[in-house]
Amino acid sequence: MERNFMKIKIKTKISLEELGVIAYSIFLIATLLSTTFYFQYIKGVIYNSLLLLSLGLMTIREALITKYTRRTIYGLLVCVLFGGLIWMADMPNRNILILTVFFVYFSRNISFEKIANISMKISIAFLLFIVLSSWTGFITNYITYSGGRSRKYLGFLYALFPSTIMFNITALNIYLKKASITWKNIILLLIANCFVFYQTNSRLSFLLSIILICFSVLLKCVPNLKKKWKAVFWGLTFGFPFFALVSIMCMFLYQKGSRIIILFDLAMERRIHLASDALAKYGISLFGTKFSMVGNGLDIYGNNTSHLYSTYSYIDNWYDQILIRDGWLFCVVVICVITVVSVKVYFSDKDGYLTIILFMLSVQSLIQDSIMSVYFNSFIFVIGFYLMNEFNKIKNNRQKEIIFRRNNRY
Repeated sequence: MERNFMKIKIKTKISLEELGVIAYSIFLIATLLSTTFYFQYIKGVIYNSLLLLSLGLMTIREALITKYTRRTIYGLLVCVLFGGLIWMADMPNRNILILTVFFVYFSRNISFEKIANISMKISIAFLLFIVLSSWTGFITNYITYSGGRSRKYLGFLYALFPSTIMFNITALNIYLKKASITWKNIILLLIANCFVFYQTNSRLSFLLSIILICFSVLLKCVPNLKKKWKAVFWGLTFGFPFFALVSIMCMFLYQKGSRIIILFDLAMERRIHLASDALAKYGISLFGTKFSMVGNGLDIYGNNTSHLYSTYSYIDNWYDQILIRDGWLFCVVVICVITVVSVKVYFSDKDGYLTIILFMLSVQSLIQDSIMSVYFNSFIFVIGFYLMNEFNKIKNNRQKEIIFRRNNRY
């Protein structure tokens, strides 16, 4: 008796783009966890293994997808240059920052919409998970009381982290939905932002989220707003160099005793004073000066170590911080790259959503230093996407021109 056995072959195909998204997702989840009290359970082997796995998958994808040309090599050299500057500047979390630079480069062939979509989904799920974990007692919900206000950390190591993630979610949602965003979606974003603000009392991120939501409503109601306000949107493109110059000028004017700047400093909760003190103590150099900053963040076990030091000295202003700590070379290079990308975004961004979001990030950088952290700012991938795609466009245009000339000969 002959028996026939049916052979079932299960074929799983993962595209190279999906492989890149999986690698990025692992990297994003691991780095997000490092901002919470869950990090004490995964630090060391587990955390490093997740980072190596994500880098390994992205490297495999890069090896399979890339035919190296002069342009891609130029891009890689730029990444190596950035990585070298970060290493020389000896920044906090420099290993993560260097990995971020290479992830931005490796992701240049992945649609930014896909990066934005997966970032938003992971960030929403992650924020809900951490908040619920803190409420149910799985991790600490640290609370501080200062100046008559309470701030809940909601399971994170710093009170600003939940609001920064919420701002990123808001910006990603608005970017992806654009004019098709529904009123229900807008109301949900408002409720979510109000909840996080009520719990953490983080005013800047909340205010920027509300302004961004108002802009999205305006763009939804007036679709051709960018065409009508061309000059305004063109001005928004230069938010980063403008606020960098303003920040640096404020430091020097404060040292000279400008009354207006001193009053402004009081309104900014002595942030200019702290930056000015660091400037007087360490000065500005090519590669910066390494120094410790004391803030209100916690260690992974929930201990606030700021009481061990005499004074609070954390420079919240990202522009001032990288200028003094990382050096004017790094500061100039980073601001120039972001400005070039912002200009490219302006010419390709039909509705103006991405231009407004990048401007909001330039404002946020005045009192937060989270812009280079991929887990707080998914729009860092815009740099790789726009720069490398521009290289490819130049190359393709030259190839077309050569073919056209050859055809004309015959």
